[in-house]
Amino acid sequence: MDQMLITKNEVVDIFSKLLAGKITREDANCWACEKMYAFDSDKLEFSPPEDEELLWSGVMDLMLVDSQTSPDEYMYSLEEIDEVYRKKWVDNL
Repeated sequence: MDQMLITKNEVVDIFSKLLAGKITREDANCWACEKMYAFDSDKLEFSPPEDEELLWSGVMDLMLVDSQTSPDEYMYSLEEIDEVYRKKWVDNL
């Protein structure tokens, strides 16, 4: 596996597409899992490096968007996901 880059714009793009209905919760989770696997293989590069903590929190948040409490109920509503997105990515940029 080659080095994989993660940026603020990429995280914002995934959240935006998810909240706009352009990708599924499962798509967002798959994106986050790819980043996690790259991180575990020491192949994930954070850009800029000083934003590693924020970028990693975005990966973790997106990994959880498809978690379910029952077969037809998600752990987090789209409103809750939007709130996290706005708090971490919109209000702080």
